[in-house]
Amino acid sequence: MSSPICSGAAHLGQFRKPQNCVGFIGRRSFGLTPNSEPPYPSVPKQSKWQAKIAFASYCVVGARSTVKQPAGSHILHIINPKDTKMIFRTMLLLSLVGGTAVAADEDAARTVLNFENDEASKQWGTVNDGVMGGRSDGRYEITDDNMLRFFGTLSLANNGGFASVRSQQTEFGLVAGDNLVMRVRGDGRTYSMNLYTSARRMAFSYRASFETVKDEWVEVSIPVEDFVAMSFGRVVRNSPLDPTQVNRVGVVLGDKKAGPFELKIEWIKVSPASTATEASHSKEQELAEKWKAFLEKE
Repeated sequence: MSSPICSGAAHLGQFRKPQNCVGFIGRRSFGLTPNSEPPYPSVPKQSKWQAKIAFASYCVVGARSTVKQPAGSHILHIINPKDTKMIFRTMLLLSLVGGTAVAADEDAARTVLNFENDEASKQWGTVNDGVMGGRSDGRYEITDDNMLRFFGTLSLANNGGFASVRSQQTEFGLVAGDNLVMRVRGDGRTYSMNLYTSARRMAFSYRASFETVKDEWVEVSIPVEDFVAMSFGRVVRNSPLDPTQVNRVGVVLGDKKAGPFELKIEWIKVSPASTATEASHSKEQELAEKWKAFLEKE
């Protein structure tokens, strides 16, 4: 019997030594091709499910052997049995990630702020470090394509160093477990989202930072549990956020880097965690059942 075809597959990884190899996959049939010739020991019985996973990997990545093969046959690059568990877990993880992405689509979120109406410019305002003697210049405008553009120059002079824009009071309807999602295009700097409540406390807000990618649109998703109470730039202990009390939102730049900045915001949405979680669990169960059926199939 000839040696099984064992070669490194770009999609499945390179293998140092073709031992305990499993798998021969034809167009119409699937089975093991044990080879007792040195240095390849016989395929153990427990490799059957591993070989099936190898077949699944083949189906997903579409790997083909680079070795010339008989007409009408497809040979999978041979997979070490020790590697098949890793491949299975990787494939399942990728499937679950895809399922989560589908579950948390835009249909599950509700828009709480956008900039499409004529009154949008009146619903926002700036607060900069000038209130404490600083010289930062932060401004905003509603662009012709219905974006909020927050821009200006950050200055560290006179112990300053922040610029912010914030909304007027609005109904957010947040509850525990929700996520705030923003579609933004930035300059590569680190900004923070601020949440405000009806509590009357000076320079007080709940803050969570987020990264931007220069000149690229990204969606920033922040769980309400990640917001930390802040006052005058310092953490306030024992002041947990009650999301039901949030009535304003803002964005602040205070990364201690003097210079120009620009951030565009297309919209702000609320994504209910319960919807995403239920859909994700449903997807996981569906995938688990499919894998079980596949592995049990003779």
